[in-house]
Amino acid sequence: MAEEVLVVVSAVDTVEAEVRELVRRRGLDPVEDRLAMRRLIDEVVLDYDERALSSTMPALPDPRTAARAVYDAVAGFGPLQRHLDDPEVEEIWINERLAAGSGQTGLLVPSLGGPGILRLPPGPARLSAAIAC
Repeated sequence: MAEEVLVVVSAVDTVEAEVRELVRRRGLDPVEDRLAMRRLIDEVVLDYDERALSSTMPALPDPRTAARAVYDAVAGFGPLQRHLDDPEVEEIWINERLAAGSGQTGLLVPSLGGPGILRLPPGPARLSAAIAC
């Protein structure tokens, strides 16, 4: 007897998947076509919000936060992006759960074990912060 597994997909995950599919179909480069990416994400978020109103799809709690999370996941470095954008962050240690800045250290970065680290997109060494693995 096979066990049934229930997979819960969040609204943000759905929007991200739709954006990734449209990026493939349209041949966009998420790193180079930043303005096109922002427009595409805004378009998908708006469309999702409209569909969620008249269906059983989960609503996006905050469309702006969702758009930022999707942009970071598709065109940035996922959960690391907000730290890379922060001028106060001087150093990020992946899987040591430490981010340092302004002489302060703190546990800011989620652990990126297993699939989390694999989902980080490859990118050029265009970072303004040092990354130590």
